[in-house]
Amino acid sequence: MRRLIVLGSAVTACVLPSSAIADVGVYLSVHVVPRHELIRGHGDGSGMPVYLVPLRLAPKRHRCGVNGYADAICEPTSKRAPGPPFIFLGRLRKTANMYQRQVFTFRVPAAVTPGLYLVFLYCRPCGGSLIQSGHRLEGETLRIT
Repeated sequence: MRRLIVLGSAVTACVLPSSAIADVGVYLSVHVVPRHELIRGHGDGSGMPVYLVPLRLAPKRHRCGVNGYADAICEPTSKRAPGPPFIFLGRLRKTANMYQRQVFTFRVPAAVTPGLYLVFLYCRPCGGSLIQSGHRLEGETLRIT
């Protein structure tokens, strides 16, 4: 009986997906923001910069077939912090723990015109990943009015 319990636990551990606790990212709590107002959300990634980019110009997550998983999804990458058309919003606060959840507030820059945007976290330690906000493959759309 004991062997069955140990075997069952081992099978369960192999079948269940691992936790994504080591991921960094940002998540919006508002999806429509007037010009010059505040973009609010939460995220983790101690001191990492956050950017806004017009939806039509934004790089996309893509299937990358990494680590033997044909359907693996990868973030776009950049060798250095992105420039135009990316618009710098600010940095997450520095925290003792890289993965400590924090609330953020960034003002929409004056130069931003109304339209649809995506928000990205630039993670240099993650191979220069441009991590889209949200949990969905297509990210979270932010409408600036």
